[in-house]
Amino acid sequence: MKRWAIAIVTVAGIVILSVFYWNRQKEELIPLPGPSELESITVGLDDQWENMAMPPLPDYSVPRKYFSLILSTLTPAVRDRTSVSPETFAEVCPTIGHLALKTKNGKRIFIEIYFMGQNPNCFSVDGIRCFRGGDYMPGIRAETDMGVAEGILLAQIIREIHRTDIKGEKSEGMKDYLRLFKKATGRDPPLEVKDRQG
Repeated sequence: MKRWAIAIVTVAGIVILSVFYWNRQKEELIPLPGPSELESITVGLDDQWENMAMPPLPDYSVPRKYFSLILSTLTPAVRDRTSVSPETFAEVCPTIGHLALKTKNGKRIFIEIYFMGQNPNCFSVDGIRCFRGGDYMPGIRAETDMGVAEGILLAQIIREIHRTDIKGEKSEGMKDYLRLFKKATGRDPPLEVKDRQG
C-alpha cells in the first residue's frame, strides 16, 4: 500500500513539475525596450496587394508621440513555442510589414509583422517568433464572436500615421483603429449593436 502511495505522489509531482515547466516555457517573454529607451522606430509595409489588397508603404520614421502606441501592439512579447516549421509558417502567415527599433544606447532590434487571421499580433523579434501576450477578446461585438486580425490592425495604424503625420492628410480611421485595438485587448467592453449602427 505504501508503495502505491509513493508511486502516486511521485507521478503527481512529475505532472505538477511538467505543467509548471511547460507554463514557464509557454510564457517566456522576449524583452522589448520601453518608449523612453528608444531613439527611433522605422516602419514599412510589404506589398500584399494580391493577397489582401494592401499596397506597400516605403519605410518612414515614426514620430515619437506614437512610440507607446506602436509598442503596445507588441507587448508583452511572448515567445511562440508551437512546433510549426519556419517553411510552413512562411507559407501560411505572410509577412505584412516590419519595424526597426533603435535604442538610445545604439542597440538595433528588427521586428517582422505577420498576418495570422483573427488572432493577437504575431511577429518576430530578431528572428524569434512571438505573439502579443495578455488579453485577447475574440468577441469584439457583443452579439458575435467576430475577432480582430491584430496584424492587419497594426498595418492600418502604421498607414494612418504615415497619412496624417508624414503626408499631412486628414485621418481616415485612426479613432476606429484605436477603438478596435482597445476592444480586442479587453481594455474596453465589446461593441454593442448601437455602436455598429452609429
